[in-house]
Amino acid sequence: MFLDNVFGNIWGLFALFTLIPFIIVYLIRPKPKDKVIPSLMFLIKKDRKMKENSFLKKLLDNLLFLIQLLVILLLAFSVASPYFKATVDISAEDMVIVLDASASMDTKDNGDTRFEKAVKLIKKDYLSGKNTIILAGNIPEILIQDGTTKGAIDALNNVKQKHTTTNLGDAMMFGADYLETNKGMIVVVSDFINSETDPITTKNALESKNIKVEFVDVSGEAENIGIIDLIIDKDTTIMHIKNFNDKEEEIKISVKGSDEKITIAPKSAETFSFPTPKGTTEIKLDIKDDFSIDNYAYISTPSDEKTKVLYISNKPLDNLYYALTSSSRNSVETVVPPIVPKVNHDIYIIKEVDVDLLLPETIREIGESVEKGSSFIIVMQNDLFDIDFKEILALEYLGRNDAGSYVKVEQINSFTRDVEFGSTKKYLKTKVKGDSVVITSDKDGYPLITYSKLGLGNVIYYGINDAESEFTLSPTYPIFWNNLLEFLLDRDSIKSLNFMADQTISGKNIDTTGIHDLGTKKVAVNLLSEKESDVSKTESIEKQDIRTDENRFERKVPVDLDTYFIIIAIVFIMGELLYIKYRGDF
Repeated sequence: MFLDNVFGNIWGLFALFTLIPFIIVYLIRPKPKDKVIPSLMFLIKKDRKMKENSFLKKLLDNLLFLIQLLVILLLAFSVASPYFKATVDISAEDMVIVLDASASMDTKDNGDTRFEKAVKLIKKDYLSGKNTIILAGNIPEILIQDGTTKGAIDALNNVKQKHTTTNLGDAMMFGADYLETNKGMIVVVSDFINSETDPITTKNALESKNIKVEFVDVSGEAENIGIIDLIIDKDTTIMHIKNFNDKEEEIKISVKGSDEKITIAPKSAETFSFPTPKGTTEIKLDIKDDFSIDNYAYISTPSDEKTKVLYISNKPLDNLYYALTSSSRNSVETVVPPIVPKVNHDIYIIKEVDVDLLLPETIREIGESVEKGSSFIIVMQNDLFDIDFKEILALEYLGRNDAGSYVKVEQINSFTRDVEFGSTKKYLKTKVKGDSVVITSDKDGYPLITYSKLGLGNVIYYGINDAESEFTLSPTYPIFWNNLLEFLLDRDSIKSLNFMADQTISGKNIDTTGIHDLGTKKVAVNLLSEKESDVSKTESIEKQDIRTDENRFERKVPVDLDTYFIIIAIVFIMGELLYIKYRGDF
């Protein structure tokens, strides 16, 4: 119905019926009668002639009626809630800017990097009164929320680029959460070299929720040769290098002052291997291209420092000793009580000692060393609890078990994982005290291997009777012992020293490549991403089939007119009062 498109309350039109009594009163009002007075006849004739010739005078005679009629019409229509529909762009309600800060944005383009180009574009064309800017890397990060134009410019002037892979999709979803309503706009400024969630898929998902997405592509043609993978083990490192260009390239590789040249075919990758250097190392591709981050790789390896082990025993050397010496990283010193040299080792082990020959002073010195950070391994023997360990051994002796039992793993960790302990006989039944942790136990729950802290150091009780167990013959026996020493020393491995950019390392997020000193260790951080290094992308995202239906973000919204009608009516009422005053009626 036509009236439904003009009035919100059609029943309000019944207020127009107030015009009926108004018009009736106007029609039946008494009109003045003319009487002829001879002495004034000449004046009346002259006045009649003036009235007949004055249209304005006639209009003024009915002006009060017209004003009152308009006031009644305006008030009556305002009751009916008049409105009209206006077309508005709902995407203009709020806006979020997603700025790609990933490694590929460091690509040079006519002197500037793509990142610098993107920042300039945002400051020039995309800032508004309220700005939320999200940095897109591997993990999205908010740069500024609901900031002013000046605040956004200050933030952009100080923003630092990351050396990470790209996840535009997550950044777009993250940005959508900051829109005050579910209607707004996201501007993505990027080179669209995406290595994670597809931005086009995310764009379609957001636009289905009435969130408009605009892509601003700052990519372009570029040349690049880069390191895309690095496989490091203790002896050899294998590096994968890719030529993204359309022509064959010869490059020089520099490692620890040694240079070597290799040739790589177009759009191909080559491997380059070399002995793994000790400590920290920078690897460099001596080339000039448009993307320099992947021209460098970094390696960090554990130091060659040996673990000093003091092996205390009154018995001949056995499988435990040979398991310890099987690793070149262990320097094992054997002593026979009562003669024990100066205590200054990383690990202390007592096994099958003569209780009468083991001096209390030796136990005291070992305890003091453990409190400062060393580790003490106490191996089961029948008269073990005749030794006065003071507070070192957090176990209570309960008796012996000669029947035997299988060994049950209670805690799976770096030294018990994938280890089959088998069964054992003739061991001690004990009970843990304090904060001691049971690592393995027998079938009845009695501890066989325990771990406890003493000051800054560690104490291990090894309760498996090696003489009555097949575990000593297992190939995992030496692995178990060497892994246990690694655990006690908290020694770094190659894996714990080499990371990808944007990983959390020791509670710190590192998003730039290079060698980073964390105080207790130096770690290597690399990009190593074939997708991120493929900066020679020539197809613009704008050329892909991602056209936005602009009509989707246009809505016809009602604009109420009742307030305007009432204001106009009040103006007419004020005019009516002025007219009456002018006419002299009061």
